[in-house]
Amino acid sequence: MKRLNWLLTLLFPPLISWGATKTSTKTVTVGQTFELNPVSWSGISSGKGVLSGSAKFPTTDGLAVSSANHSVTIVAAKNSHNGITGSYTTYTVTALKTGTYVITGSATSCKSYSSKMESIYWTTYSVTERYSGSFSCTLNVVDVTSISIPSNISLTIGENYTFTPTIYQAGATTTLTWNSSNASVASVNSNGTLTANKVGTTIITCTAHNGVSASCTVTVNPILASNISLNISSVELVTGEKQQLAATVSPNNTTNRAVTWSSSNPEIAVVDDNGLVTAKSSGQCMITVATADGSNKVATCAVNVLSDVLYIDNAVGVPSGTLVLPIQLKNLSAITGAQFELQLPEGVSVARDKANNLIATMSDRATDQDIMCSQITNGNYQLVIFSGTSSPLSGNEGAAAYVTLNIANNVAEGSYIIRLKEIELTKSNSEAIHHKDIETTLTITAATIGDTNGDSKVTVTDAVGIVNYILGRTPSVFISKAADVNNDGSITITDAVQVINHILNK
Repeated sequence: MKRLNWLLTLLFPPLISWGATKTSTKTVTVGQTFELNPVSWSGISSGKGVLSGSAKFPTTDGLAVSSANHSVTIVAAKNSHNGITGSYTTYTVTALKTGTYVITGSATSCKSYSSKMESIYWTTYSVTERYSGSFSCTLNVVDVTSISIPSNISLTIGENYTFTPTIYQAGATTTLTWNSSNASVASVNSNGTLTANKVGTTIITCTAHNGVSASCTVTVNPILASNISLNISSVELVTGEKQQLAATVSPNNTTNRAVTWSSSNPEIAVVDDNGLVTAKSSGQCMITVATADGSNKVATCAVNVLSDVLYIDNAVGVPSGTLVLPIQLKNLSAITGAQFELQLPEGVSVARDKANNLIATMSDRATDQDIMCSQITNGNYQLVIFSGTSSPLSGNEGAAAYVTLNIANNVAEGSYIIRLKEIELTKSNSEAIHHKDIETTLTITAATIGDTNGDSKVTVTDAVGIVNYILGRTPSVFISKAADVNNDGSITITDAVQVINHILNK
């Protein structure tokens, strides 16, 4: 019976469906491993089962090949007698060297089969039609020959950057490892994403599986200031006065927030390292604060320094009385002239003499200065001290001039403000000194006979004040109504004697 089946197979071989040879090209990188299955590479349908399959490799040390044999049972006969079985081989291929290799192979599968019962004990099976196919694959083994990344990049603190390397040779693939020579400056993760941490320089290296690498020098720069501002843009000071300036640097995360301070004219005003301005002398200058991080941002404050050498003391007066107001000057010998506007409260005016001239006189510290006074349209009084020879005022600190004031009868007791405005002094070199405005308090009180200085008591000081008044050395506070002790309309030595007698209870 077996002989008969063999003869039938020779005479009537199974039909075979032949497929075209499947050609392909595959590119792998040195070190990569792939699986070759002749069935799938040949492109045949497995049908009812694979009968056979194998591949042929070129003789080379560029590929490492290991094979695995697989037995396939398509159909089993009774008692395992004369069934249909097959076997095929799969291959694990590892690329070892670059080059071009051609791999060929073929495979068949059972499309249909027939069966025949030989006896009640067994049935035989035979293949009636097969699928058959072949393949030819050109295998290109390549390797990484170089990697391209930027050679230099610059970041600011906190900034991120992701590398996108270009791998050469074409088709080569690899897993890259990343490293930073100084991760405290900039760190890099396994995906090639860089994070800038602090100012400095580091080298980032990416390395392929075969040791080919590329490097990038990374410079981490500080976050520079975008702006700087001051709490005030202008200020008016008097000599010796101080003003604290405060600078604000933007943005808040600027790396170097240090600033530097400077004055355009240290003779006018100076500034220390903390922004404290000290006024030195009359004039104008500019205080500048600048960023120290190289961003060249600046802010300025205009400083106008006014003098305070001219002053007036608080004064005391009485209704229907006169008051001598001293205009006082500190011991600044270079002053040769002055002008100012005198603003008086309502009911108080500059007194006039018998010739209807406003009464303003120079003190004994004057050399050849004169004082002139006139009432201006706004009701205030303009006073000018002037020397035709530019001689300076001399003497110690004290009164430079006197202005006699009349207080109306209807001025109520209380406190009032006297102002000197629009003040300008002149030095002997013709330099103008701009002066701050001055305010003082005028206290109106009931007259106490003999209390010439308004201190609410009669003492020898009041008697001396009367004598000085008679001698032309008018005290800083002098109430003429109180000094006319005998009420005869004039102030004489008799009034001083009566003050002494009052003190002695005579």
